[in-house]
Amino acid sequence: MQRTGLNDRKCATCRWWQGERQIVFWAQKPFKVESDAKGDCMAIKAPKFYSGTCSKWVAWEKLP
Repeated sequence: MQRTGLNDRKCATCRWWQGERQIVFWAQKPFKVESDAKGDCMAIKAPKFYSGTCSKWVAWEKLP
């Protein structure tokens, strides 16, 4: 599992990421996102390893 900050522009916080992920809460507030290291990217249409920023990144709608 990878951990990513809520404001990081990485796969786990992107709308197009199709890998398993969940929001981690701290003191009842969203804190980080945990995700698989590999998943599908709907913007690139290919399996993708969890990585840094991407030109197709769009904020995940479930994040504050």
